[in-house]
Amino acid sequence: MPPLPPKSLHQHVAHLWNWRRGTHPRTRRSIHRDVITIGQLSRYLNDQIGRPPENEELVEAFCGIVEAHEGSIIVDDYAYGLLKVYEHVGSLPVESMRNALSVVYRGATENQVLLARAMFSGLRGSPEKGTLVDGDVVMIVHMLSRTGNSAEALEVAEDFSAKLTSLESERVVWEKVLEGFSSEGNEEVLLRTWEKLEKSKMEMDPKLCAPLVALYCEKGELDSAKMWYQRVVESGTGPTASAYVEIIKACLSTRNYAWGSEIVDTLLGEGGKLHMGKEAWDVVLRWYLALGADPEKMDELLDMMAQRAEEVEVLPSPEMATINGLLRSGMVVVGPSFPFEDFLLIADRRGFNYDRTSFELKLEHKINQGNTEEALATYEDLKTESIPRRYHATEVKHLLRHLCAQPTLDREAIQTIYADLLDWDVRLDVGTLCPLLHILLEGCSFKEVINLLTRESPSNHEKSRIIAQMISHISSSGTSIEAAWDTYQILYQVFPETTVHQRTTLMSLFFDLGRSDMGVMVFQHMRQTRKRKPLKYTYRAALLGVAINRDLEALRVIHNALKLDCQFDPDTRLLNSLMTAYAACGMPTRTMEIWEDIRRSVQGPDHESVAIALDACSRIPKGIRQAQVLWGQLRAAGYQFTAGDYAAYVEALGRNGKWDEGWRIAKEMKGEGVEPDVRL
Repeated sequence: MPPLPPKSLHQHVAHLWNWRRGTHPRTRRSIHRDVITIGQLSRYLNDQIGRPPENEELVEAFCGIVEAHEGSIIVDDYAYGLLKVYEHVGSLPVESMRNALSVVYRGATENQVLLARAMFSGLRGSPEKGTLVDGDVVMIVHMLSRTGNSAEALEVAEDFSAKLTSLESERVVWEKVLEGFSSEGNEEVLLRTWEKLEKSKMEMDPKLCAPLVALYCEKGELDSAKMWYQRVVESGTGPTASAYVEIIKACLSTRNYAWGSEIVDTLLGEGGKLHMGKEAWDVVLRWYLALGADPEKMDELLDMMAQRAEEVEVLPSPEMATINGLLRSGMVVVGPSFPFEDFLLIADRRGFNYDRTSFELKLEHKINQGNTEEALATYEDLKTESIPRRYHATEVKHLLRHLCAQPTLDREAIQTIYADLLDWDVRLDVGTLCPLLHILLEGCSFKEVINLLTRESPSNHEKSRIIAQMISHISSSGTSIEAAWDTYQILYQVFPETTVHQRTTLMSLFFDLGRSDMGVMVFQHMRQTRKRKPLKYTYRAALLGVAINRDLEALRVIHNALKLDCQFDPDTRLLNSLMTAYAACGMPTRTMEIWEDIRRSVQGPDHESVAIALDACSRIPKGIRQAQVLWGQLRAAGYQFTAGDYAAYVEALGRNGKWDEGWRIAKEMKGEGVEPDVRL
């Protein structure tokens, strides 16, 4: 066994002061004082506030909380609090530790497991002789095997199974260990453990084969499963009902109808030998559905189920929940073509009343069939049932998505269903919210869009999908500029999480649409945010957008912002964009001033800078001389001209009527090893 949990665990339990939360209703009043006592310990241990209660008080609080949860499972927060008490006090009454183990061993959280380990360790280490009893070992092995700690459960079983006073306890312990390795899919250790048991003096129980059958059924290795099943059969006692269930499930998934039919017949033929629970009957009904059984056959099986329930009171009788399970299985096995109404008539013949689940299943079936009219009628039936608090409304949300996807929209029905969901306090998942949002955006119902987005309060993950959808709508060719701008305004106000990249995309879109005023506004919105400031590529995109629109006023706004931005120093690529914008706005002289800044910079000009400068020179009155000087300077400096550079210079010469010189420069290209391009 591992040592006790370290005292360095850093989990606060100060919220145990809020003693009403997570407490069993009948114990709220009785454990109020106990929880406050543990809360005081928590504040002392975690925050060094105050003094810890006396050990006697802590032991009393421990025993009180455990006693109050008798017959139930203690919640995770209390499990941690009790663990801290045990660590602080150091020892507890034996019966209190045993009782604590009994209220925690069926749990599965980390703190519940830690408390169970601590209690078992305390019991086994108690100085009192005979402290550890069979039930203690059974409980800890049961918990460890269920929570992925089968190797640890095996250690306990090896240490204590031979000391157990009851043969039944020993069998249960080993059964739980084997079940744990089976559920973890650990075939090697499972087989090794089973073989070790077989060689021991312990009388083998057929139940011990069930985990092996379950393992191979889960893996789909039916030949191996069949081998272990035969060993159980040959023992003369027969498998358990759970083993039959696992085999039938595996036969369904692998479509092994031959062996599966044999198993089902054997299971049903066992009669009084096996007590078939709800899970066993559900899988048998699903089996016959897979074989294409009709409602009459299902009626026969339900008669058999009812007869066995009369013979043994603890067995389940057919009820509406049974029919609902049958309908659900039929929808899964058969699909949209499942004759839902024919099987629903089984409930009518037996006098069962439909419930909310029945209508939910019917609603789902009609949606899957694409029968919108009957789906809406079924929805009206569903609303006559009592709607519980925290209703999941899975099928209703599916209906809403279905209506939003129809070519002809029934806006009234969509609005009604959404209003019902609001009345039921149902929050829309992103998969439902997005189709509804799409409908509202398409209809330019922007007030409703704002209400929808603010009311639903989507999570961060959901926000990313919604933002992407709104950007897609803005970018759609079918969206008018006005609608695109209104949608952007909502996006800007409701979702400050919109990234710089996404905002830059929208800014460029408005520039491309010829609305530089909108593009500049998006840019300004970025500047006004704290965490979404424009980056270098944002400035480049804005300047190129300004160039497309030849908007000098917008250019001044962007350039002034760049001068004031202390995030970075402009590099050559950014200054090239600024040159392009000034040249496009008819200010070639300003362009050449920026060229001089680039030329004096550490990074220096690139080929794009040269081409822009040559073009700007040609647009200045008598500037061709400046272009010729620049060309000569670059050549003297050993600059390697590209086809783009030649094209820009020849264009500048041609624009100023110097055709002969332009022709001469063009002919020189090949001598310099540069191939002419289409532009030249």
